[in-house]
Amino acid sequence: MGSQQARSDDVPFSPSAPDSSTISRQSVESSPRLYKALAEAMPALVLTTSADGDVVYCNDELLDYCGVQMGDLQGSRWVDLIHPEDVAAGSERWMAEIQTLKPFSSEYRIRRHDGVYRWYLTRTAPLRNADDEIEGWVGVSVDVHDRRVAEDDMRQMSEELRRANAAKDEFLAMVSHELRTPVTTIYGNASVLQRQIRELPREQIVAVMTDVEREALRLQQLIDNMFVLARIEEHGKADIEPISLGRVVDKAATEHRNRYPETQIRVHDSSAGVPACGDETYVLHILRNLVINAEKYSPSGAPIDIHMARHDETTLSVRVCDAGVGIKGEVDRIFETFYRSPETADYAPGAGMGLAVARRLVETQGGIIWARNREGGGAEVGFTLPIEEDAA
Repeated sequence: MGSQQARSDDVPFSPSAPDSSTISRQSVESSPRLYKALAEAMPALVLTTSADGDVVYCNDELLDYCGVQMGDLQGSRWVDLIHPEDVAAGSERWMAEIQTLKPFSSEYRIRRHDGVYRWYLTRTAPLRNADDEIEGWVGVSVDVHDRRVAEDDMRQMSEELRRANAAKDEFLAMVSHELRTPVTTIYGNASVLQRQIRELPREQIVAVMTDVEREALRLQQLIDNMFVLARIEEHGKADIEPISLGRVVDKAATEHRNRYPETQIRVHDSSAGVPACGDETYVLHILRNLVINAEKYSPSGAPIDIHMARHDETTLSVRVCDAGVGIKGEVDRIFETFYRSPETADYAPGAGMGLAVARRLVETQGGIIWARNREGGGAEVGFTLPIEEDAA
């Protein structure tokens, strides 16, 4: 802060107010000293300019707030106190308002002496001489920062709520569709068996039962993913403890072989038995989703390879590799909830939840997940988990 000189005393006001113990309306209207006293008493930033926009006067409240002296505001340099974005956004509007020669209001951010910008509501009005000609402008700025921030927070909350409701509606519509499809298939096949089982050849009965089993597993996977998502949203954390990653991988591979005997799953373990830190239930669910996803997009009978290895000094990696159609379009989007690539959506049924759930589960355990196309065809989806500290 500088000296208070060159502040109040430099104001080009005319002679003092009438010598009277009673302040009449006439004295208020004609006394520059009273105007100055009012400006200094106001808990607001007050500034007057000439008709050309050059600063003529500003109250001590403004000088103290901005940490400047009158000399720092010569000419139209007072504009430097306003946030650059607000100057750029409001300059055309200000010029248009000034042309009307009427009072107007605007909101913009003014820089405080410590460099922090705060929102102010400024009311600007013309100063007229005795001939009603514009000889300058006066601006009075009131701090509305807290109100503005609260309004912005409310708008953000409202937008987040709108997006949440939209996501909920999309979720319900998608889940309704995905639930209806397997249920319809199961019901239809069960009805066929009930009515015609004695007339159907054995091969057709086996085919019908295969369809029922496949759709029942699809239904189970969808329900499991919904429950896992709900659990993550509710708790937001995993039960982290040392786990044998090889044992969990073997369990996931065995489960899948039992469900799909025709599928060949090959496990490659070069992790040297180093334990990982994670939630065994979550890791098993991740592997189920990744293997089922690889199964859906692989040719019949094509092998699925699961590779375990030390990723770096602090993490282990698991990669699920297939020989299928590969990833079409934007690779990162396959981890978005409900996303189905238009190029592969017709290749295999699905709700677009499996990989999204896998990502949430991996990140909840402090790992990362990725996807990429393999040289020679097929896709790789992998993830990392932290190594148990004592084994690192």
